[in-house]
Amino acid sequence: MYFYSYAAGLCDPRPLKSGPSHQAGIIRVNAVLAQIPDFAKVFGCGIDSPMLKTNQKQCVILGENAPIN
Repeated sequence: MYFYSYAAGLCDPRPLKSGPSHQAGIIRVNAVLAQIPDFAKVFGCGIDSPMLKTNQKQCVILGENAPIN
């Protein structure tokens, strides 16, 4: 339910317009969720899915793999 709630709060039914695409709700939702390993696990995203980024491409800022400063 968490992922559905997150997406529902950011999605915008209006179509993409010319200009900065980062403002489109679908881009904001997909770009974030594709970085969460649990999302890929819950929804069964395959290794070639655009909704799955590898651990090497992820920016880890919290948890045991976060950089120590």
